[in-house]
Amino acid sequence: MPPRKEKLPKEDFRQLIRNYGIRFEGPVPPKVWPSQHKHHFQAIRKIDTIQYDDYKVNQLIPKERREDFRNRVNYLREKAYNLLDDVKANEATWRELELSILKRFDERVIW
Repeated sequence: MPPRKEKLPKEDFRQLIRNYGIRFEGPVPPKVWPSQHKHHFQAIRKIDTIQYDDYKVNQLIPKERREDFRNRVNYLREKAYNLLDDVKANEATWRELELSILKRFDERVIW
């Protein structure tokens, strides 16, 4: 019988995922999206392709607004990375971050 492989600790496993850029498509791959909702999903996917280097020089967006967004993204990214590295993180801790993200939808966005 071959020797058993040792299981990686959760934090090492997550670090490998991050190092190799592994991304999960989610529960439903694009080829089986419902046709009546495909345009919504495609618009959301398109947002994922926006690069910060393009966004930060976009003159249509006021500089102060871009700086606010950058600060907010840095804050959320740092919180998410900390949760990924925290082996004790559970659904409740992720829900706290979710509230920070969803709070934005309650704020006025047209300035």
